Amino acid sequence: WAEISAIRKRGYSVSNQAREMGVSSVAAAFCDRSGVLIGTVSLAMPTDRAEPSMIARLGPLVATAATQIEHSLFGRELALADPSL
Repeated sequence: WAEISAIRKRGYSVSNQAREMGVSSVAAAFCDRSGVLIGTVSLAMPTDRAEPSMIARLGPLVATAATQIEHSLFGRELALADPSL
């Protein structure tokens, strides 16, 4: 549960070759009006390009995109992962 708690706090998850060798990804979920998960936004990249600094830049962008989709679909105002975006 610690990992799920960290993902919720951060606003996005990071996968490092979990599904396919050589592929890493950053993803964020979005929910319907009742809070039920209905989809995700993800960005995949070659693992050799998934440096920590790149993940740190892309993660908040993906989380913000998921928040914007949720708001567009359901009008829910949510805190952005990175308020400067």
